[in-house]
Amino acid sequence: MLVTVTFDIISKKTKAVILAGCDIDVEITPEEYQRITESFETYLFRGMSEDRSLNDICNKCYAIVNEWSEECSEEYDEECFFDYPIEVRADHAKETWHAGFEELTNDELIPTNAKLYKNADGTYTVRSSYRDK
Repeated sequence: MLVTVTFDIISKKTKAVILAGCDIDVEITPEEYQRITESFETYLFRGMSEDRSLNDICNKCYAIVNEWSEECSEEYDEECFFDYPIEVRADHAKETWHAGFEELTNDELIPTNAKLYKNADGTYTVRSSYRDK
């Protein structure tokens, strides 16, 4: 199964974000997907990088990142913070849908009763129905 993992590159020393919102596609097994799901359901971790039981999956992610970038390698000050795949988040969102307008919603899940409105200036607004009443 192929999942998209979003990651940030951060400084090991200062923990400041150097580069945010990078995406990679990672091939995982159903067993690995299950472990990611269980980790996400605990609500103990901000992302996969914080759960040591997912180190093997994060190492897969590091390998892909290192194929196209020298960032996140041992000799540099940078490291990667891997978030949970959006697929896992979507699977566990109750009565929500992914808007499909990532640049508008910042990959957030939107309530099912929300509507997308085009503004006069060409931008869009996502509104829940309770606001429209």
